[in-house]
Amino acid sequence: MQVYYYEPTPRAQPPPSLRLFIVSSVFVIYAAIVVHASGFFSRHENTWNDLSVTYVKDKYSCIRSMFTVHMICTWTTFLSGLFAIISRLFVHCFFTKDTMNTVHKIAGRTYIMGLLWTSATASLIRNEGLPFGTIISFAWVLGGVTFGWLSILLVNKDQSTANLKYLHGAFMFTSWFSIAGRVFNYATNKDFTCYTYPAYKPAHHKNLTGLLPDRDSYYDVYPWAHKEVWGWGLPLLYGPFLSFILLVLIWKYTKMYIYNA
Repeated sequence: MQVYYYEPTPRAQPPPSLRLFIVSSVFVIYAAIVVHASGFFSRHENTWNDLSVTYVKDKYSCIRSMFTVHMICTWTTFLSGLFAIISRLFVHCFFTKDTMNTVHKIAGRTYIMGLLWTSATASLIRNEGLPFGTIISFAWVLGGVTFGWLSILLVNKDQSTANLKYLHGAFMFTSWFSIAGRVFNYATNKDFTCYTYPAYKPAHHKNLTGLLPDRDSYYDVYPWAHKEVWGWGLPLLYGPFLSFILLVLIWKYTKMYIYNA
């Protein structure tokens, strides 16, 4: 009896040049958005009565509009983690295993990137600090995703270690569970404002008391003073980026010259 084995046709992949163009285009769009949004980040005057922003000593501690961005990042993290879970629970129910594996990889990577942006945007919506319970939950979020990532690396090295896959799932679910709780907690806080203002502690310095001033007396010393975007931000972006490409090209052609000599 002759047995026939079915080999699925490999999916067509876009050429590397197209993928490089897509990634580069997205990066350029991202940089343009950052530059455009930087128009808001100007030196504010007297935000004591302004509930939309808290700006002291030429530094931001709270921006009301950033709460919306933070919520988008948080929901993206929550939903991507949910899709990663669903792709494993229903791997054979609706789609092929290869399709669900692809969904799982994309959702998992989106979850990790979402955590990065959620953490970054949280630094600009500070009012009262964090309760100790929230700090502990964040420790499980970051610890779960860290050890979940390490465990899946071990799985990729040894495909026969099925227990590591369950360990990976347990770590990642622990991480996602606290994010889910954070999402529903935010749902009850729709009227976010910047309602606090920093002040000096009396124990810090006897001559420094009361609220922090609007201006930093050392502002002009900073390398980004009066040129945060065009004189600091863009050179800090394109300088390392283009320098790396140039160094790679020099190194590449130097090796070609040495080996062909």
